[in-house]
Amino acid sequence: MKALERFKAGSKGDVFFTSPDRKILAVNGSDTGLQKKLLAEVNLEKLSESQYTRIKLDGIEYTVNSVYMPELGWYLFDYLPIDDVVRPITANSNLFYICIVFLLIGSTIAAYVLYTNVQVPIRELIRGVKKLKKGEYPKLKVFHPNNEFHFLLVSFNDMASQIEQLIQNVYLEQIRSRDANLKQLQSQINPHFLYNCFSLIRSLTRLGEKESVMELALHLSRYYRYTTRSERQLAYLREEVELVKSYLAIQAMNVQDMTYVITIPEAMEELEIPRLILQPIVENAVLHGLEPIGGGEVRITGSQNDRYNVITVTDNGVGVTEEQLAQLKLQMSMPPTEDKGCALWNTRQRMTLQYGQEAGVRLIRGDDGGLTVELYWPNDSDGNQ
Repeated sequence: MKALERFKAGSKGDVFFTSPDRKILAVNGSDTGLQKKLLAEVNLEKLSESQYTRIKLDGIEYTVNSVYMPELGWYLFDYLPIDDVVRPITANSNLFYICIVFLLIGSTIAAYVLYTNVQVPIRELIRGVKKLKKGEYPKLKVFHPNNEFHFLLVSFNDMASQIEQLIQNVYLEQIRSRDANLKQLQSQINPHFLYNCFSLIRSLTRLGEKESVMELALHLSRYYRYTTRSERQLAYLREEVELVKSYLAIQAMNVQDMTYVITIPEAMEELEIPRLILQPIVENAVLHGLEPIGGGEVRITGSQNDRYNVITVTDNGVGVTEEQLAQLKLQMSMPPTEDKGCALWNTRQRMTLQYGQEAGVRLIRGDDGGLTVELYWPNDSDGNQ
């Protein structure tokens, strides 16, 4: 019995002695009922000759083996529930799968955190740099106030704003410089225009055209009174039209067979436009379109739609070829050089500076000769054009 107790102490199952006639000798506390059931299911002699066998009782599977002890003439019978053997393996397997699941969840969370805290800000910075390279100045989205990328994104936005402001300042300075050059050019051209007017007055006086001289002097005074005023950068469209009328009336006396028609709707007369924006376009139409052929017609019209206000200056003069039109458009889109100016470029820049990128100048070649120049700018619904 002492040997049986020592043997049982080192085993996970239960052990007992049994005689060939199935008498049981077991330690105290053993389940003799279960032992009898197990003995009833096996052949002790055959079991002793094999290593072990498996028996299932009441839904529980057991592994049993038996050893014959010739000194005693009894069998040593050992049995163990298979669940007791498999349970640690199953527990370790479940623990392994649970760890795998937690690792997957943890890695997913870590990947998401890395993506939102690193990948997304880096992608936003790359997008900003690409736009900055194209000449755009984006305002990047700012992520995670406590992240180092927050400082980079905020700094990038500040840098882009400063660059845009600096470029705008340079751009405005260039515009001011071009305006100064234009005014200098006008100061050189206006005396020539004034000398021609004086010569025309002298000729008309010699011919006794008193009324024509008086009309010419009136238009000339109106013309120079308006062009020498510089207290306002904007003017009403009706004021610009009056200046153009005076200019065309003077040129009609100087250029033979020249006529002009001005049609501006009353609704557009109170619109504000940059000063002296229309006169250079009309002057180009007269000098380059009508004077070379000694006459023709200048037509000035105004129109409105839901989106734009449009002023059209059309002449039926010498016109331009497709190549010349393409060259004019190129000159209008590129800043003029120091030795070569372009009134169309200056006009376009003043329109976009005043009204934004939706405003500008459009050139259209006439099918039967002549050239049409359109000034257009957004038609605001609140009336503040």
